[in-house]
Amino acid sequence: KFAKNALIMLDALYGKRGLKIHTILNSEGIIDAKLFGEWRVKSYLVVARACMEQGEVEDAIAILKKAKGLGMPYIDELSSSADQSSRGKEEKASLRALTLQMKELKRLVAEYSEKRKAAKKIEKKKAKVMAKALFGGGDGKENATPDKQNNVKERDSSETKQHVEQVYDEQEK
Repeated sequence: KFAKNALIMLDALYGKRGLKIHTILNSEGIIDAKLFGEWRVKSYLVVARACMEQGEVEDAIAILKKAKGLGMPYIDELSSSADQSSRGKEEKASLRALTLQMKELKRLVAEYSEKRKAAKKIEKKKAKVMAKALFGGGDGKENATPDKQNNVKERDSSETKQHVEQVYDEQEK
């Protein structure tokens, strides 16, 4: 919640660059890379982690990619300075912090992508189990004896669901 509020405020301030509040913050030593780079990326990291906690993997990955798009221009700007020694203390600190945040972003994207793949794999497995439960286990009617074909009992949806969960649990063991 607080990270989203911070993003709203930073977006509003970004739209009013050069005006009173932005000028005051700059005169206090807060450079744009820190304000619009570091702080925004940090807020997006918090929001992405919250999405992941709620199981919204796709949203978390999209947020991380957006954060990367916001942070990279500031890293490029700070690292492409012609004279590296003329950088101020704030610029060096901001470059270091943004670089660490980008590493964290890459790590989280990789981690969340793996979780997404694992979730898809589990979903696929459940679908196979469901299909087996609904359509007779995949042994095919051509291999089934006439007795087996005649003894197929119809299940209602709750029995089918219980059967699927039971078969899935057995496969997990």
